[in-house]
Amino acid sequence: MSGVKAAKEKQSFGETLRAASASYRRLYSYVKPYKMRFTLGLALGIAYGAVNSLFPLTIARVTSTIFHGAAPNPMALRSNLGALDTGPKINSIVLICLAIPAIMTARSLCSYGSTYCMQWVSNKVVTDIRAQLFK
Repeated sequence: MSGVKAAKEKQSFGETLRAASASYRRLYSYVKPYKMRFTLGLALGIAYGAVNSLFPLTIARVTSTIFHGAAPNPMALRSNLGALDTGPKINSIVLICLAIPAIMTARSLCSYGSTYCMQWVSNKVVTDIRAQLFK
């Protein structure tokens, strides 16, 4: 290859970040009037992520409480019915099992609130940009 290579200098990470953030800073000026709802949407999104990460931990807790770390062997239970009396009482099992619907409900509410707030802000921003464009 005898062609001349394009002499492009590679930008540093900071320069790339500054160049990319210019358009976001310009768009943030449209979000400023709605920053409370925008912040609420961000907070609910972070809460959704936190609650969503609790779900596998809850499932692990429920299965370890109910199955004592392993699935029950029906043949062993048939020969030793006294094994059913050991372990946690039914009230504690019910409360632990109710953690699954509670986490699913909290996760759904956080997701809905985050989506609602962010969509509301985006619609208002688009409306403001259109109004400014048509002036």
